[in-house]
Amino acid sequence: MSTLTTLLNVCRTARPRAVQLTQISCLARKMSSTTYKFETLAVSSPKEYVYQVELNRPKKLNAMNKTFWREMVECFNTISSDSDCRVVVLSGAGRAFTSGLDIMDHIDMFTNDEESARVAFKMINNIKTYQETFSVIEKCHKPVIAAIHNACIGGGIDMITACDIRQIGRASCRERV
Repeated sequence: MSTLTTLLNVCRTARPRAVQLTQISCLARKMSSTTYKFETLAVSSPKEYVYQVELNRPKKLNAMNKTFWREMVECFNTISSDSDCRVVVLSGAGRAFTSGLDIMDHIDMFTNDEESARVAFKMINNIKTYQETFSVIEKCHKPVIAAIHNACIGGGIDMITACDIRQIGRASCRERV
């Protein structure tokens, strides 16, 4: 039975108008669920109103590549306005939460024949763009819980700092300042 048919049946069979509107709005909410498809993130809903955003590059220990930086902003901006979500759990797939910046993907930032001032100017712009990735977690209207396991290195520390709650597994290692 299609969703449209279900909506029509609700309209026909519902007795009081309040019940009819409630049932229709519940069905409409299920229809409006956003599908999250990303290359470096896996978004799922393990329980009602709970979204899990999983860093999904386990072979690279969830290193943060250029695609990751763009997708995190897109993902958390969408989740922030998703009425089907009330809490977000941020986790990492595989052996580590994250190994930080993917140096091989960003090698062009470090190997350059340009004048050092120009390289620094470009790097500052990149860093500002990358900072938005963590700021969007902080600005998210839903509470964000970081579920950290094993390694959390470099940019991972900045990322979990933007979360509302940080749950660290017993075997986790952390950078020390």
